[in-house]
Amino acid sequence: MIDTMCCIALFTLTALPPVYLRLLPFHDFLTARQKQFLYTSYALTYILETIALWITVAYGDLLPHSWTTYRQLVTISWIPYFALNIAIIRQYTAQHIFILGMQSIYSLCIHSLSLNIILLFIPRAQFLYYVPLHFILYMALFFICLPIIRPFFAETFSRFHPLDNRYFWKYICPLPLVLCISEEYLAINESPLSHEFLIPRICLGIAGILIGVCVRIGLLQLEQHVQLYKKNYALLAQVQSMNTYTQRLEDSQLHMSVLRHNNRHYLSVLSELITEGKREEALAFIQKIGTAFATTKVEQFCTNPMINAALTVYINRAREAGIPVSVSLTIPKTMSSSIELSIVLSNLIENAIQASEKQQIGKRSIAIIAKENDHVLNIVVKNRYDGTVHFDSQNLPITTEKDHGLGMKSLILFRNETNASIFCNHENGWFSTYIQFEWQKG
Repeated sequence: MIDTMCCIALFTLTALPPVYLRLLPFHDFLTARQKQFLYTSYALTYILETIALWITVAYGDLLPHSWTTYRQLVTISWIPYFALNIAIIRQYTAQHIFILGMQSIYSLCIHSLSLNIILLFIPRAQFLYYVPLHFILYMALFFICLPIIRPFFAETFSRFHPLDNRYFWKYICPLPLVLCISEEYLAINESPLSHEFLIPRICLGIAGILIGVCVRIGLLQLEQHVQLYKKNYALLAQVQSMNTYTQRLEDSQLHMSVLRHNNRHYLSVLSELITEGKREEALAFIQKIGTAFATTKVEQFCTNPMINAALTVYINRAREAGIPVSVSLTIPKTMSSSIELSIVLSNLIENAIQASEKQQIGKRSIAIIAKENDHVLNIVVKNRYDGTVHFDSQNLPITTEKDHGLGMKSLILFRNETNASIFCNHENGWFSTYIQFEWQKG
């Protein structure tokens, strides 16, 4: 009885390593509350499965001790855990199915390896007496080989998450699972056909590797296309910013030329008022002229023309939306990364505007600060935001909303190009992005 209970506990325990592998790709997208709920649910599922098997197999003797029973239990034991993932981690159904298939290929290959090792030392007919040893060896091999395949599961979604790749997963997701179902159906038998199915299992493992490589290459190519699109879009936005800024300068110059043309008239009127002793009228007229000249001034936020042009457009857009903006910038006049930084700042301010528009009118605010010290530029862009922000393992915000997240992708590209340090946080009602990098003279 003790041996049976130990065997049942080991069997249900073998379901947990695959659970870890299926959760790994989505771990960074979960809140602390979701993680706690999932871990608790996993533990409860393990306990309930163990109790159910104990009642069914050991106590009630409702299932025969056979190879077919073992296969049937292996086939269904993962379902409750998978259902929990689908229920809690929503919007990723296709990705869940794909990961299930890839994990199943990995688990089948590890099962085959463990079986082959054990059958080197015992007759096939006695295998069921050594099932606990198989469970222990399976879990040991699972974690020994895990570092090889873990990066694929850990990075496949976290790296490419901002990409709009839902159609990619929709069509690729069933392939690994269909291969596993086909392999399992052909292997139904009353004995461990490890030797006979060794070559097919090797081929299944190779197929899994090829699928993983193809998916990786496909996503990398999609990422490259998105990066190219993003750069072209950013350059177009930069050109539009320069055009807008140039138009403002032209309007200012036109207004200034009109004032200069009327300058003689203004002096004549002012001289006449002073001559007639109309002091108050003269002061009011001088103030009127000063106000007219003030309207010709184009606000300058920093000495770098490229960055100033971009900031002028987006800061004015924020002010037109009724969002107060405070600016304090000390940015070098010439930098090799002026274009890239102007694009990043444009994206950050645009994100800040979108977030601020979700706030109540009295709680809207944006602050932009940049300080240069010994060729190191420190930048902070922050805005008030009372909502919930989720962060990934790199402390960058993540979103599940359609057509969002590419702004942070451009921030990652800037970090990679300039070796910048980037940190985001959300506390006390403020969302802040910190950028620090060593600038080079342009």
